[in-house]
Amino acid sequence: MLAAVGALPPPPGSSNCSTACGGVDIPYPFGIGPAGCALPGFELTCRDTSNGGKKPFLGHGGHFELAGVSLPDGQARVWNNISSYCNDTSQTIMDVVSFADPYRLSQAGNTFTVVGCHAVAIVGVGDSADNIVRFLSGCVATNCGRRGGRLADGACSGAGCCQTTITKGFNAYQVEFQNYSTVFNSSKDIYNVSRCSYAALMESSSFSFRRSYATSSEFFDANGGKVPMVVEWAVRNTSNCVEARKNRESYACVSMNSACVNSSSGLGYICNCAKGFEGNPYLPNERDDIVESVV
Repeated sequence: MLAAVGALPPPPGSSNCSTACGGVDIPYPFGIGPAGCALPGFELTCRDTSNGGKKPFLGHGGHFELAGVSLPDGQARVWNNISSYCNDTSQTIMDVVSFADPYRLSQAGNTFTVVGCHAVAIVGVGDSADNIVRFLSGCVATNCGRRGGRLADGACSGAGCCQTTITKGFNAYQVEFQNYSTVFNSSKDIYNVSRCSYAALMESSSFSFRRSYATSSEFFDANGGKVPMVVEWAVRNTSNCVEARKNRESYACVSMNSACVNSSSGLGYICNCAKGFEGNPYLPNERDDIVESVV
């Protein structure tokens, strides 16, 4: 395929393509560099950050910092902003987070998490293209007790912390803190316990509640107002593996020892190594190592 300038793009993995940025490995179909270093939609940018050093970001100039990629799972970890609502705020707070193709919010890998006392937060998911919320859910974090006496480390079941799931297959969500009454989100009685409430869609395995999260800004401050989140990706230029194999020129599973797997997060597919092999199934010239079984 010819690039827009009329020259052949560099082959994936060539010296013109960066394979790492800021300590994060960048496996094809992701790539940093000129045209051809990544499949369309999988382009990344390696740029300087304010906290020092270069970091990889989704797309060209995107604001989601990439923390890692899993080829077999069709997943990527990114850093997501935490939404906040403080009890001296009277208006409704609403934050919107959206991704472009090929990314979808992971239902299995994430949990909508709310931290605070007397806090209500709602999460709505939908498609960024039509800007419509399709499904809503939410939870209530309350009952912190006098001076946080009901809080317990590791317990996120309503006292200072609550969690709920999202509907899968969407690429955008919004967080809303609503001032429903003088009890939720704005009670002056909790000022000395928890002045602010926090909410984020975040990687489930990365969260373990601490009492100090509900009584201070520690949850927000720990990583500069960000938490890890999982997004699922796929080659989405066709509906499934059957359709993808009909066009060998655009078929992404080019390794002779690769297998096509239908996406679990919508249209498209990912590539895995065939049983007994390991390597990168998106590269044609990479030697796939045989995995030996030890009996």
